Amino acid sequence: MNAAQKLWQKGGEKALTMRAIARIAGTNTPTVYRRFKSRHDIVFALVQRVQRDIIETLQSSRSPEETCMRYIEFASCHPHEYNLFYAHTKELRQSIRSRGHSGLWNSTPMVELIRKQMAERLGGSVAEHTRLSLALWALGHGTAMLLISKGMPSEQVAALRSAFAAALDTLVDRRIPVDSDLWLR
Repeated sequence: MNAAQKLWQKGGEKALTMRAIARIAGTNTPTVYRRFKSRHDIVFALVQRVQRDIIETLQSSRSPEETCMRYIEFASCHPHEYNLFYAHTKELRQSIRSRGHSGLWNSTPMVELIRKQMAERLGGSVAEHTRLSLALWALGHGTAMLLISKGMPSEQVAALRSAFAAALDTLVDRRIPVDSDLWLR
């Protein structure tokens, strides 16, 4: 898996061949095939590894704001992995559902944690905070994508991070009601 991750970081999915993985791992191709039936299985294992890394990064967060900040930091520090994860999220979600599991946590590691944190802070059920949590995830994901894109001028990064923090403050601290018309616009 470490060899596959190194190859992914260097050249994306095109660089991920069984032969290259074996070479980087210091083994032979049949050994790689014994562990993974196909390149698709390796990509899927990498996606699952990234999901675990994101969850691990977020789990110790004590507030929705901290969760969101850690989320964009993860993306900023691991842009290749973040892009890999979201390129294959639909596939991951389908696999999880086919095994009898459901829930937002499986496709967006940040959402369920924020739902729980908002319920602890504001009261009510976890389900009552779904829309706000999805909005915070969308804000975080959009910010993360802008930060890791090649098109974001470096002199604008601080302003983007500041705008992200201000938007978090507005959404979380001011507690825009989830049934407000604002959500429907």
